[in-house]
Amino acid sequence: MFFFSQINDESLPYKLDATVRNMAKRFGFEGKIHLKHASKVYREVSRKDLEAHKYIPNFDEMTVDEKRDVLGKFFGFHKVGSLPPEKVERYFSMKIGQVSKELEQDLLEFS
Repeated sequence: MFFFSQINDESLPYKLDATVRNMAKRFGFEGKIHLKHASKVYREVSRKDLEAHKYIPNFDEMTVDEKRDVLGKFFGFHKVGSLPPEKVERYFSMKIGQVSKELEQDLLEFS
């Protein structure tokens, strides 16, 4: 995501959005999937105060309660509220690591 902060031509993220939108329409995904916008990522990473935005989560600065919430909402850990903080930290690191690895693999296959 922070690749976008290196862009000199501010129109590029908007052109990328248009291309992705056109491809989604062309292949029948329009209205069926929620598209993320490169232009929004560009605006967020270009902010001077990176602590002021919530669009890009900083997993290193999350509290244990925030990590519990993520584990429950996104990974199906329903009894996470009763776990001790060290187990929450371990499970959270494990799940975020798995998701990151999958994303990296997807990117390798795409490029």
